[in-house]
Amino acid sequence: MTGPGSSGRDPGGEAPAPDAQGPPPLIGALRTPAQLQTATDSVTPFGGRTRLWTSVTTLWLALTPGRSFEVNEPGLPSRRRTRAAAIARDHPAAVRGARLVIGSEAPWRILDVSHRAPTRGFMTLTLERET
Repeated sequence: MTGPGSSGRDPGGEAPAPDAQGPPPLIGALRTPAQLQTATDSVTPFGGRTRLWTSVTTLWLALTPGRSFEVNEPGLPSRRRTRAAAIARDHPAAVRGARLVIGSEAPWRILDVSHRAPTRGFMTLTLERET
């Protein structure tokens, strides 16, 4: 996450990608349940804005842990972020900007969705969260 105010260090690039040439994942490999949530923004009666997260469905994931990195912005304390990759059955509500909640952990933001890999009917998600 380089950009204005960041540390300028490469956070490790993309999350580890599953082997696209290997066999398709077995349904039994999708062992981690996660609530897929989408955001709805609205205006409050006082002119402010609020965001409400709504659960859409439960996805079963094959989660591949990624690397952690530090984000530094002027005037703010350092924050640690973690990236990961996950394979799940294809779902049309899984889009960039949605989030996944796994148990009581901090939510994962969906950074990218690839519907082409590893095989038909599955998608690969690139995820990120603050740790």
